[in-house]
Amino acid sequence: MTDDNHIDLSRRKVLGSLGAIGVASAGAGFGTSAYFNDEESFDNVITAGKLNLMVDYYSYWDQGKAGKGSLSETADGDAVSFELGDVKPGDSGTMAFCPRINSNPAYLWLGGELTENHGNGLTEPEAEVDDADGAGEGELAQSIDVTVSYCELNEVGDKFKPNKDIESSTEIWSGSLADFLTENQMGLPLDGDGDEGGERACFDASGDNTCLCIDWEIPTDVGNEIQTDSVGFDLQFYAEQCRHNDGENNPYCTELSLDLEEQYNQLLDITLPDPYVLEIEVEDENGDPFTGEITAADHGNDEFVWVTDHLGEFDETPENRYGAYVELDFDDDGTAQILFGNVDDADVSYLGLDVNDVTENIEVNVGEVIDGLEVTSMCVSTGIQ
Repeated sequence: MTDDNHIDLSRRKVLGSLGAIGVASAGAGFGTSAYFNDEESFDNVITAGKLNLMVDYYSYWDQGKAGKGSLSETADGDAVSFELGDVKPGDSGTMAFCPRINSNPAYLWLGGELTENHGNGLTEPEAEVDDADGAGEGELAQSIDVTVSYCELNEVGDKFKPNKDIESSTEIWSGSLADFLTENQMGLPLDGDGDEGGERACFDASGDNTCLCIDWEIPTDVGNEIQTDSVGFDLQFYAEQCRHNDGENNPYCTELSLDLEEQYNQLLDITLPDPYVLEIEVEDENGDPFTGEITAADHGNDEFVWVTDHLGEFDETPENRYGAYVELDFDDDGTAQILFGNVDDADVSYLGLDVNDVTENIEVNVGEVIDGLEVTSMCVSTGIQ
């Protein structure tokens, strides 16, 4: 039996159970009263355990002369929402998330999704440096720097003060908010001990777990290009029982069939975010994980990543086939990620087309680039469901 529970900062689903199965048995001798007899009975009850995830959330912001503030909430059923307006270069803050597991140890993942990055009109100063405006045309998400760390918190009082309340931290990632949310479409597996290396630890039901801290800042060298822009994003924590589980089941990744017809039917039922991430595993001719790179020098003129429109016909050439050159860096497990969508840094650009109208099949023909390479698995990010 598997207990799944996830909790997010925008919506929540809980799968849990609590039940009892009673089994009783009795033995009786039969004969006449002349025989001695005895009986013993056993009443048996099996009760399903429970897994409940709660996340304590702390937020602090510093907007200089405009003021400082803090917020403390617990996500346990209802979404926790936070909105900060009138941000400017130089503003900064810290968010801390401290998971608590009720009853049973659990593996945790963090998922993220950029829900808006809008330009909301062009002021005269902004128009001088940027003519992009409208939904999806903002620069604010790319202009916010974030640092993600495992952290230990002291007991927080009425107001969250990072300099006082954060006892220690270990940085695990840094970059722009836009990149952080794109990478976390695939889910970030969290370690209960706050350790990047070694075997992944579960989050314990005792409550003695690490927290996750996200420091953010709009650098002072950011200019008028972000005027009137707005950004929105969702974060979600997902918990899955630790018992009888190796923690390898990624809840944010949907495995795709390598058979094009089966994959076609899968993609009909999947709504892809824009952008979305495809994670692939590749083996070499010896069946070992490929751990090298694919560079421009390797693939020459070979477009080996394809998004196709088969129109349901798999025994003939697709009507539309969009190819791309992609450079890939494979990790020690032979895994690499490819970014698809309508963003500037996409590996495979959709040129303004709707990703869900176009993506009927995805093909990655690495064997066309380096002889002997073969894709053994494909997994596509499905965002927060």
